[in-house]
Amino acid sequence: AENDTLIDAGRRGRRGHLMGIASDAGGHGLLTHLYGCLALCRRLQRPAFVHLFTDGRDVFFQRDPFTAAGIGGRQVFEEHPSMRTTHWLVRHPVAKCHGKAAAFDKPMLCSGTTVGTRAAMLSYLNTITKAFDAWASRKECRRSLVGDDQAVHNYLFYTSQLRNARAVPHR
Repeated sequence: AENDTLIDAGRRGRRGHLMGIASDAGGHGLLTHLYGCLALCRRLQRPAFVHLFTDGRDVFFQRDPFTAAGIGGRQVFEEHPSMRTTHWLVRHPVAKCHGKAAAFDKPMLCSGTTVGTRAAMLSYLNTITKAFDAWASRKECRRSLVGDDQAVHNYLFYTSQLRNARAVPHR
């Protein structure tokens, strides 16, 4: 796979953030495209961070699962109750970037699962992209930590920067 954007980012020493629909049904997203982009990142010797989205419709069953779930606005999901934002995965990056006073002790949210309406998800992507850019632009915020998305996601939610977001308790 050749992708000019990934090649340019790799040459400039940037990380590859791959965002797209994931489906093995081939109706909306082809996994072969993802695998090709991952192979390109490997060839460029650049880390790749994969952010996959389902398309809001269950391709196999051809019905909208969000209707039954009653999802509106935006929902984020709490990790197991033993996982708190005092865990190093969140505490260290937040304290390093925003100072120790910015650290907090709340239920840790899963950065890999956020659901909502189309408008809410577009807003989320805009907010988290701006946050990643802001963190990357400040030396004290740049980390070689795998999983720094967990810190950014939790920081945004607990500082009320994810408008109309509701945390769903772990079940």
